[in-house]
Amino acid sequence: MKKVTAIYVLLLIAVSNLALAQQPNFIHYTTANGLPDNLIYDVVKDNNGFVWLATPSGLSRFDGENFTSFTA
Repeated sequence: MKKVTAIYVLLLIAVSNLALAQQPNFIHYTTANGLPDNLIYDVVKDNNGFVWLATPSGLSRFDGENFTSFTA
């Protein structure tokens, strides 16, 4: 019985270590990527799939790859 318990404990440790090893793959967009300002006031996604960002420098549209900026 002690062998079975030890095996379960070892399996539990191995599985928990695998779960903790997963790291999310975040992408951080900045002015270096074409965003006109690093401060974002609001974010909205429209029906066409564009993401609109309200910044102090104007409105920006993100298509998944590129930013297009609109100013007054």
